[in-house]
Amino acid sequence: MRRMRLTATLFALTLSSSVFATPITVPNGSTLVVDSATKEMYNVRGSLEIRAGADIHYVYTDPESPGKVTMSGGLVDNGISIGQGFFEATGGESRGVGTYASGLTVGWAQARISGGTFIGGDSPFQPGNGITGSALNWGAGPFLSELTISGGTFIGGTGSGGYYGGTSGYSLLSLGNTTVTGGEFLSPIAIDAAYGGATSFFGTGLSYDAATQTLSGVLSNGDALHALVYLSGGTVARTNDDGTEITFSNDSGVSTDPPTNPEPPQIPEPTSLVVFGLAGAFAMVYRRRARR
Repeated sequence: MRRMRLTATLFALTLSSSVFATPITVPNGSTLVVDSATKEMYNVRGSLEIRAGADIHYVYTDPESPGKVTMSGGLVDNGISIGQGFFEATGGESRGVGTYASGLTVGWAQARISGGTFIGGDSPFQPGNGITGSALNWGAGPFLSELTISGGTFIGGTGSGGYYGGTSGYSLLSLGNTTVTGGEFLSPIAIDAAYGGATSFFGTGLSYDAATQTLSGVLSNGDALHALVYLSGGTVARTNDDGTEITFSNDSGVSTDPPTNPEPPQIPEPTSLVVFGLAGAFAMVYRRRARR
C-alpha cells in the first residue's frame, strides 16, 4: 500500500463562495486599521492592523507585493494567508473554514506570535491546521517560512484526520524554520524537515518519546507541553543534555514517512506540484512524493 509524505504547503484555500467577492486592497505605503465588523476580504500590500471589535472575512498578503499584518484583537472568520511579508499577533482569533484551511498560513514570510487563537477548518475530508509554516521550491529558488511562537493557542480542525490519520488537523504543521518558546498546542503537531528547515522547542524538562510520538515538558514561558508529534521527510529529534532544547531537523539517512493508515483520508493523487485555488492569491500548493 502506498505511503504518502507531505513535503510542501504554500497558501491556504478558502472554500467559501464569497472568495469571488472583490477584496479591499491596502496599497503600498498605506496603513489601514480595522476595529469593527466589516465582513470584508483584504489584500494587503501595505499594512493592516486588526484590533478589538474587528470581524473580517479573510486576509492575505499579495504574493507579488509583501505586506504587513498585525492582530491584537478581533476575529478573522476564514483565515489569514501571508504569502510574502510579515505577520504579528498578540491577541485576536483566526479560524480556517473547510478542507485544508488553516487559521494562519505562512508562505515566503515571517510570523511572530505571542498571543491569539488559531483554529483549523473542520472538514469531513482533510481538516485544516491551527498554523501552517510552509516550505517550497518556488520561483527563483527555495524558501522556508520563519515562525517565532512565544504564546497563543493552536487547535486543528475536526474531520477524518490529517495526513497521519486521527480525527483532527494539526495545531502546528511546520515545514520551514520554527522556534517555539510558548503556546498551547491542543492538537497533534506535524513536522517535515525535507526542505532543510528546523523546528525547535525551548523550555525545561523537555523530552520526546519516539515510541509514543509524544513531546512533553514545560516551555520557556511556563506553558505545559504535551502533544503527539508526527514526523516525516527524514525528520529526527535531537535533545540537549539538560532538556532545555529539542530540535527536529532532517537526517538524510533516516526514513520517517508516515505510517500507512488502513483507510487513509481521500487526498489528491501525487504530482510534482498540485495547485488548489481559485486565483493566485487564494491558492494552496502541496507537493507530495509517493512510494510503494
